[in-house]
Amino acid sequence: QVRHILMFHGDADEVVPVSDVIEIYEKAGRPKRRIVQKHGDHLMSNIRHQESFVRESVLWFKTGFGRRNMQGGHLMPTLQSMGDMTCNWKIYGKTETW
Repeated sequence: QVRHILMFHGDADEVVPVSDVIEIYEKAGRPKRRIVQKHGDHLMSNIRHQESFVRESVLWFKTGFGRRNMQGGHLMPTLQSMGDMTCNWKIYGKTETW
């Protein structure tokens, strides 16, 4: 079973139907999060959707890793245990670092 999944999808996507995302989400184990962007297309061409993607993804990695999976008892590495490793996401001139 897939776990630790963050899903983004646009409700106006003409390539992949929202029903596919709902089905995958319902079958996935926790932790999981689904974000459906209103009027979002397949390419995520709306700048606000792109900014939301970066912001929510960084938040997911900051809070999602390091939490104990209660079903399997697996402990993901925390940001602190990863030492000096950082990730920079640059999109349209804005940089997120975690």
